[in-house]
Amino acid sequence: MQKSEQRQNLALQAFFNQMVQATTGSDKNPKPKYKNLDDMYNLDDEKANIRHVFEGLPVKEKKADINELTASRWDEWKKIQKGRRKRNGRNV
Repeated sequence: MQKSEQRQNLALQAFFNQMVQATTGSDKNPKPKYKNLDDMYNLDDEKANIRHVFEGLPVKEKKADINELTASRWDEWKKIQKGRRKRNGRNV
């Protein structure tokens, strides 16, 4: 765990260095390569991976894509609406 925190400190130092130097886009409109430190190095994910290797705990799953989540909820809502209409005697 200490090593992962040391790596985060190194990543933080690199993050500050890249904020000054690393950019994407054109010369007229440069943009930083990373928006925040977690884009470059995520300490929580690193700790979860370490625990998975040494303790056998499950790896934390990535958050679902917001578009996929929205689409699945929309489909569920449509099914619920269809079921309600059938119960009320309206067929759609």
